[in-house]
Order: sequence, then C-alpha cells, then structure tokens
Amino acid sequence: MRSNRRQSLLSAVALATVACAFALPLRGEGASDASTSQPAEQATPAVGPIAYYVAKCARCHGDVSAAYVGLEHPKTGKVLEQEIDDMASGPSQSPLDPEGLKQQTAMHEAMFRKTPFVWIDPNVKDRVAGEVLNGTTLTFETPAGPSAAPTVTENRFELPKQAGTLIAKRGEAVVRIPVR
Repeated sequence: MRSNRRQSLLSAVALATVACAFALPLRGEGASDASTSQPAEQATPAVGPIAYYVAKCARCHGDVSAAYVGLEHPKTGKVLEQEIDDMASGPSQSPLDPEGLKQQTAMHEAMFRKTPFVWIDPNVKDRVAGEVLNGTTLTFETPAGPSAAPTVTENRFELPKQAGTLIAKRGEAVVRIPVR
C-alpha cells in the first residue's frame, strides 16, 4: 500500500512539473496569451550597433568581444547581411531599419577581421559620442596637434565637440575619421 501511495505521489509531482514547464515563459520572456502579447516592433529606433548586439544578440551569441572566436570562414557581404536581417526579425524580435542593418553588417565584419569599428551617434550634437569595439584604441588630433584621448566606458566613447580627426587602431589596422 505504501508503494502505491508513493507511486501516486511521484506521478502527481511529475504531472505538475510537466504542466509548469508548459505554463512558464522561457528565459524571462513574457506570457504568450493574446491578452498580454504585444506585436514586434516595426524597426528598432536609433541605437548604436554595439548596444543593439549586447541587448538583442549576446544572450545567444556571446559577448561582443568573443563573437567569431575560432570561426575560420564566417559569412560576409550580402550573405552576412541577410543572416543578420533574418536573426533580427526572427529570434531577437527586433527588426533593423536599412541603416541599422548596414551598421550591424559592418560591425560583424570588423569583429571577424579584427579591424576598428567606430560608430558616431548622429543624435548627439553638443559633443562627439558613439561606440567602439573592444580592443580599439582611440586618439584625437586637432589641426593644432594631438588632443586629449576620448573617454571610453563599456564600448561608449565621447569627447568635446571640436574639429579634428578621430583615429581608431585595432591590431595593425588604423581608421581615420574626420570630425567637424
């Protein structure tokens, strides 16, 4: 009799566990019933490509500095762009507008090639601010000569608004960006 009671109890616990697994959302996602679900955004608002990656991609693809580690032949060009577009519209549920897709593609190619990637935020008018990939060194030169290096915190950089050239170096690759 004790064995039957124990078996019944285990069956009830197993059934409750299965029911909970179907009822609970995965990875913190919201409930899926019609009363609480919201349609996916039409296009992601202007946000830096690195911040987008961290918020929408990193939980599955890893930290931005670890992407492409050990991958010998990643997708590039239009094939990469289509893959990013599919992932943004599908699993991340955060479709990119054409400019955002272009930025993501350029950033992914820089991540693989280990070249500098700098994004300057077009919405910041009182200073120069944006995003830079890990491992990139930034310097700034004015017409009068070298200036103070930009402040970099967690992939974000900023410096006072002034004309000059922002110089990004990652490995042996160097990119010079005119700033007005």
